[in-house]
Amino acid sequence: CEQRFPNNKYVLKPTPAAYGGLRAFAGEFQHMAAIGWTRTYYNAYPTIDYLCGGSLITWKFVLTAAHCSADGNNIPPDTVRLGDTNLASFYDDMYAQQIPIARFIKHPQYRWSRKYYDIAVVELGQYVMTNKAICVACLWREQDAPGDLMD
Repeated sequence: CEQRFPNNKYVLKPTPAAYGGLRAFAGEFQHMAAIGWTRTYYNAYPTIDYLCGGSLITWKFVLTAAHCSADGNNIPPDTVRLGDTNLASFYDDMYAQQIPIARFIKHPQYRWSRKYYDIAVVELGQYVMTNKAICVACLWREQDAPGDLMD
């Protein structure tokens, strides 16, 4: 895996954190993806509602929850945003990438009413370009998990 926490993180204007949470720094969670729905309200400019998250696991696939395959109106998401720590601000967009969704692959045993097998893979419409703010998640590649705590 590439370097996870570079020393050259840049600090942006403070923003409110999630209740009880801490603000993320740019480049701190390089694998995080925002899954969104493009909307046009009353002939206005299109906006994107980001309702789900995921993790970039290869340069073309994002791991997410199967229940993210549609919103409350049964509309599928159409876009993924990477490299953007604060979706409400333009100050951290220099490395952000907006990529269309090619297809949403849910676990075959997933059922909306049960929430079991709530896992899916999003195939992106193009490959992600690597940069300082975007990197694939480090996944365990060994047969067995370690028996002791990991640092």
